[in-house]
Amino acid sequence: MRHPSADALGVLVQYLPVALAGFDRDLRCTCANPRWLDLVGAAREQDVIGAPVDELLPALGRQHLRSLTAVAAGRHEGFERQVDLPGGELWQLTAFPLAFAGRATGVGLVAEDRSDAASAQVLDLPPAVLPARTSRQPLLLVP
Repeated sequence: MRHPSADALGVLVQYLPVALAGFDRDLRCTCANPRWLDLVGAAREQDVIGAPVDELLPALGRQHLRSLTAVAAGRHEGFERQVDLPGGELWQLTAFPLAFAGRATGVGLVAEDRSDAASAQVLDLPPAVLPARTSRQPLLLVP
């Protein structure tokens, strides 16, 4: 029997205003919320389960893939990066380790649209009202 708070958490994850997905140690998708499906252009969660992260987000470079592999293996605690997607969208990608019983099991990814138009929608402001963005440096770089 599921705990009522687990059910509430599941509903919350479905309605997050950010894209959220989990990946195993081989960087294959294990779960995704509806916003992630929108990000990668998938109609159903079944369309992304088992797919490699670099197929779902081809804009990721080798540097990002190396960093994700290190996080999934438990060698690094995570990172934040900005990723330019085709179509001019700018996304903030945050990776964090997933673990069970103290053993690294994969990586979680949160992606948030940081383009001016998306920020204006959240704030209900026209894009011209938003202050200019500044570039954020990654918290962790894996050579």
